[in-house]
Amino acid sequence: MPELSIPIPFAAIAAGLYAGWLLWVILVRQRVAANRDAALTERLLRTTEQQAQPRQRLDEQLAAAGVSTTPATFSLLRLACGGAGLLAALIFRLPLLILIAAAAAGWLAPLAWLNQRRKARELSMDDDLPAALSGLAATLAMSQNLSEALQGAADAVSPPGDESPRLLALELRRTAALMVSGGDVALALQDLQKRSPSPTLAMLAFNLRVYASAGGGKFTRQLVETASRVRNMLEGRKRARAFAGSANSIVLMIIGLTVVLAILAFQDPSFAAFYRSTTGAIVILGVAGVMALGYWFMRGLIEDVG
Repeated sequence: MPELSIPIPFAAIAAGLYAGWLLWVILVRQRVAANRDAALTERLLRTTEQQAQPRQRLDEQLAAAGVSTTPATFSLLRLACGGAGLLAALIFRLPLLILIAAAAAGWLAPLAWLNQRRKARELSMDDDLPAALSGLAATLAMSQNLSEALQGAADAVSPPGDESPRLLALELRRTAALMVSGGDVALALQDLQKRSPSPTLAMLAFNLRVYASAGGGKFTRQLVETASRVRNMLEGRKRARAFAGSANSIVLMIIGLTVVLAILAFQDPSFAAFYRSTTGAIVILGVAGVMALGYWFMRGLIEDVG
């Protein structure tokens, strides 16, 4: 009876995918299902945020990420990263398909970094927004001066004289200073809305602009009540993210395990030869595409609960 021989590349890929599937079934799927109710809070908040913050241009994305460079310079950086990826693939004498994929990955990498940096700033601000909204509501209850209200909100996040002030406190104090120096409240709030990495903060800036244009007065109570509702939703979102965070880490572990197994298999000469062939390049790109689709699918399920 002839002996069945499985090529090492396919065995390594199958082992990695099977291990990833086991981790998903054992550790991730139940946690996602257990926290699905938290999606209601996130959907409600996201629906409101999308009305306040439309799709941003590149210069607005750079401002939201806190990157002090021009769109032209950032585009040149993306071009340089694409060239670096192409050069690295050429050095290792990789097939043409891998060369194209490496150049594309280098071109897209700065955008991924920019989005990650903006996301980190957004999370930092959203974590501090409940305290800021409490300070804003308390100040507006006594005074209708928006610059004083924003200063009070900043003080609730980071007290004056704090050696390491929080990002949200810096942005609120910057907006309050623009109101005092420029005298145009609406323009200062519009600037805050455009450069805000947090859609929730942008929504707050939009509401404050409406409040300022209406002259405050009888709308103070409505604004305070809105701030209270947003604060409660943010606190619910924070709890949901705490549950979903560990599941997201396990998803990354699944991908990391598959990559490590593939790298270990590269020590075998037959696998290395297969990897450098055209057929091997197609297989590797196909597996990478399946892994990417699987990652975004699993991450979408996790983010759906918070």
